[in-house]
Amino acid sequence: MAQNPMPDLAALADRIGRIRDDLADATAEIEDAELTSASPDGAVRATVRRGRLVGLVIEPAALEQDAGALAAQVLRVVRDAEDRAGAAQERRLVPAAEQMRALLADHT
Repeated sequence: MAQNPMPDLAALADRIGRIRDDLADATAEIEDAELTSASPDGAVRATVRRGRLVGLVIEPAALEQDAGALAAQVLRVVRDAEDRAGAAQERRLVPAAEQMRALLADHT
């Protein structure tokens, strides 16, 4: 009857350390990242950081439209910036999470 070989604990610890470092780097990068979105004409721009709206620019030209249209345009731009921030976060964190999942699957 064959026994499961003992895992190389030093290699395992090294791999866990690299994954931990990748997650820390990704988290720091995400926390520092600002993502900006703009309306097609550039008259409305929104900037998001850490999931929060941190900047909103409405150029005078945008004020020429009625209040409802301006509000809709602002919402579209803010939501686009939020969506882009979420996608960037996912692109950055998912690979490290998949590495951790694979590591756990290999050693369970």
